[in-house]
Amino acid sequence: MSEIKPFPLMWPLGYPRTEEPRRSLFFALTIAKARDGILEELRKWKADNVVISSNAPLMKNGQPYSTKTIGHQEDTGVAVYFNRAGEQWVVPCDEYDTIWDNMQAIRYIIESLRTIERHGGAQAFRSATTNFKALPERGTGLTGWEILKIKPCATEAEIKKAYRDQLKTAQGALGNITSEKLDLLVRAKEECLAAINRS
Repeated sequence: MSEIKPFPLMWPLGYPRTEEPRRSLFFALTIAKARDGILEELRKWKADNVVISSNAPLMKNGQPYSTKTIGHQEDTGVAVYFNRAGEQWVVPCDEYDTIWDNMQAIRYIIESLRTIERHGGAQAFRSATTNFKALPERGTGLTGWEILKIKPCATEAEIKKAYRDQLKTAQGALGNITSEKLDLLVRAKEECLAAINRS
């Protein structure tokens, strides 16, 4: 998972964003406490290659600064990438208006998944975790812009044209395309269109 970077935020392709993050009810929390909570839950869950990606600036040791003031970023989303049982996972959250609150929410999500796995039975666990399994293309770390081979300043028309061009290239002379490749291109187009609609 070396392509995933802790800074700046690498939001997973295809996951919707929260339009208006809200205040949380978490108390006495710092980025360091929330981060350590995530790492402890993942240690208990036997996960490895953990990358906590956010817009929190990093110290020289690669960890985010622990002060609360840096939590007030324009984009406070957090995405935690990790490997578990031979699969890549990602747990993203941008529900709250600070980085540390989103980290704490992710900690609780992971704790809940561990509990479901222990007590909820195999079917309940599969249902609960489907959306957290990172698709193979998410592991590449490519953005929608990179997949469509356009710049982030592209217009809606340029995004749609780039999507059609990449679709045509992927189909080749025989007009065949794998469902995985089609899904990748559709997600890339949706990500780019969502980005320009937010700006």
